[in-house]
Amino acid sequence: MDNPEKQFTAWVDGTLSSEERLRFERDHPDLASANAEAQRITKTADWLRADPTPTLQHPDFFNHGILDRIRRESPRDTAPPPGPGLWSLPWILRWAGLAGVAVIVAAFFLNPQPSAVPAALPILALLSTRSDDPAIQASSFIDPKQGYAVVWIDGLDYLPEGHRVQ
Repeated sequence: MDNPEKQFTAWVDGTLSSEERLRFERDHPDLASANAEAQRITKTADWLRADPTPTLQHPDFFNHGILDRIRRESPRDTAPPPGPGLWSLPWILRWAGLAGVAVIVAAFFLNPQPSAVPAALPILALLSTRSDDPAIQASSFIDPKQGYAVVWIDGLDYLPEGHRVQ
């Protein structure tokens, strides 16, 4: 035996052969402390064998705790994990898309359409045709039945077609 602990245990138990026992006693530096340790171990073992184990007051509580720990530490069943539920990300995105489409359809059908302005009552107003430059003359023509107004301006310089007037 090359393990000292196993050798010591076999020596205390008395299972070593006479040759191994002599070698252990010869190689062990402090045989007196080893004998004292062996006597304590033997006394403790005899006491444990002689003393009956006390009965538990509530054995079901301890059994339940032990079984619960075994269940927690034991490997789970190899059943496949359940599929994604209704509140997983793909389902949430689907529900959000469906709700968005429903809102758009409801807004389209429930939103009142803007009424068209009747062409018979145009609102036209020409505020002023006055100019500070005496060389410029302006005249206007309004036709409420047709719904248009024309302002004719004479005396202005020519503006190119792409020029933007502000």
